[in-house]
Amino acid sequence: MPVRQVMPGVPSHAALRSVCALSLALCLVHPLRALEAPHLSIGLAGEGLRQGVLLSWSAVPGTDEYRVYRKFSPQGASELLATLPDTSLVLTPGSQSMTFYWVLASGATSWPDTPAPVPVHDPQRVISLFSESYFPWVVDTWSAPWDQAELTLLDLEGNATLLYTQLNYAGIEFISAPLDARLLTHLHLDVWTPGPTAAPAEFRIKLVDFGANGVWNGGGDDVEDELTFNELSSPALGSHGWYGLDIPLQDFSGLVTREHLAQLLFSGDPDSVFVDNLYFWSENDLQPPDQPPPAPIPQLAVQNVLSLFSDSYPAWPVDTWSAGWDQADLETVVLQGNPALHYTNLSWAGIEFIGHPIDAWGLSHLHLDLWTSQEVQPDTEFVVRLVDFGGNGVYGGGDDSEHDVAWNSSSQPPLQAFSWVGIDIPLAQFSGLAATEHLAQLLLLGDLSDCWVDNLYLYDDGSFQPPASPLAPAPVPGLPAMHVISLFSDSYPDVPVDAWSSDLWPDMADVSEVVLQGNAMKLYTNLEFAVIDFASQPISASGMTHIHLDLWIPDALDSQSVVSLTLIDFGANGVWDGGGDDVEGQLSLTPQSVPPLRRGRWLSLELPLADFEGLQTTDHLARIVITSGPDSLYLDNLYFYDGCAARSATPLVYFR
Repeated sequence: MPVRQVMPGVPSHAALRSVCALSLALCLVHPLRALEAPHLSIGLAGEGLRQGVLLSWSAVPGTDEYRVYRKFSPQGASELLATLPDTSLVLTPGSQSMTFYWVLASGATSWPDTPAPVPVHDPQRVISLFSESYFPWVVDTWSAPWDQAELTLLDLEGNATLLYTQLNYAGIEFISAPLDARLLTHLHLDVWTPGPTAAPAEFRIKLVDFGANGVWNGGGDDVEDELTFNELSSPALGSHGWYGLDIPLQDFSGLVTREHLAQLLFSGDPDSVFVDNLYFWSENDLQPPDQPPPAPIPQLAVQNVLSLFSDSYPAWPVDTWSAGWDQADLETVVLQGNPALHYTNLSWAGIEFIGHPIDAWGLSHLHLDLWTSQEVQPDTEFVVRLVDFGGNGVYGGGDDSEHDVAWNSSSQPPLQAFSWVGIDIPLAQFSGLAATEHLAQLLLLGDLSDCWVDNLYLYDDGSFQPPASPLAPAPVPGLPAMHVISLFSDSYPDVPVDAWSSDLWPDMADVSEVVLQGNAMKLYTNLEFAVIDFASQPISASGMTHIHLDLWIPDALDSQSVVSLTLIDFGANGVWDGGGDDVEGQLSLTPQSVPPLRRGRWLSLELPLADFEGLQTTDHLARIVITSGPDSLYLDNLYFYDGCAARSATPLVYFR
């Protein structure tokens, strides 16, 4: 909800037109000192000739009296009709065709005369949410969209103050920077209210801990507790004065953990409160923790993530987390069962995955969680550098590119000490990267010589929308024909294939041939199980080392998506009899395998035959079986090739 800036002494007004018996009334509401304007309405009272004009208005908290005025023209003299404590009045209609009414709400005690007292607690023992006396913690909102309250940010003699009105419940959230309050002993706030605080009035304060997963799910690791305050509570809350509430956190007995505080709620009555100096503090010196709590648990769907380091996702192969040429010391520390990377003496740290370069096509962001115990100044920076080695796969080959992105206390969320900061950087922000198809290094640099890192991954935020079908043919193979046995490719002579989708059960797939820009490809639909059969002329692939195929997947992928390839050798007798000399081997690709499945682009797969576990012989290959979770895919350039022609391919990791 928008926060309105209101300065004391500046009147606010609201106007509305209502048709009354015998008159058109313009009703001007003019409360004193810019408190919430009462809603003035005009109606009829009584029946027949005894009908009168009924004025009614909503109550303004702290008002001592209401004065009702009338005049019959904008320039005419005002007439005071009544002074009363009530919120309604019945009047005899005026004889003129137009009558103007307005109500003035006045009260000497409806607004604090002075700001809240200046806090006295040592800043070294304070974590502040709202106070001009202390450095502020990150707060996402002072009035959450789901709450029922009106929020106004006031300036009381130069001191910022929060005013909540129409308070049913107000939600203060700091979910992006959960607060670890294990070493803190009290919650403090200064409250001023014009409303009643005697029983049965109750002003309630609730603290909510989201747990290690960092989200509210109504169970699991979430905990909360609520306390009530009035004239009889301890500490006590009164009316028409600033009351400092210092609340021991141990009084929130249901708050069994305080490592991930993410919400603070106000509710109850009085329904108008001024709040200042809202902070946590400790009776003792705060000894900085020597290590953080576990980082928040990521919530992204696994199929949208390519993870380098996280307990929540399968990991991409990384050569080193601290390269031999960097200036950093590294230790992997387990935090309550969750591993994290702890860098010390950090000038720059080199994370390398040269052996498995990342093709970030279709991914939108880089994420990492960062924690530091170092003081963060306005000029303190944490820098992330991405490096793409280009198509030649080596640094310094002429096609390299790189770019730095810096994070500081002005970023969102801001860099700060003693809190996990979730950093999400759009890959487009690495504008100096000429390409992101061969990412091989990630460097950590900047001013933080001691920091912790967890949940380092690339992801797709859903903004990428691939085409529904290929816009261009698959890449043209470049291997010499003498080293290739091709089943389907425009670039090589093809061996005979009996069927691209056989009559064998449970093959129910449909297959058609599609020509794009003069290049033929196979389109499989209704694909769960498809048998490519060439048993009438088996292939002797004993001299071959790899199978190649180009896949293009149009369907959306999820965590269950898988494409499996099974090679079957019938043996010397040339028939499948379920034993004897028959052998087979299978490889499966998923969104988390290396290489990963990706939607909406050509995937050129170079699969070593040695990786098909169980395929002891390849002298009599007779079938290739495709099983697929996506039920549609395009296939091109399906062939075997030998080691003489084998490229220096990226090592592969599969999920069998």
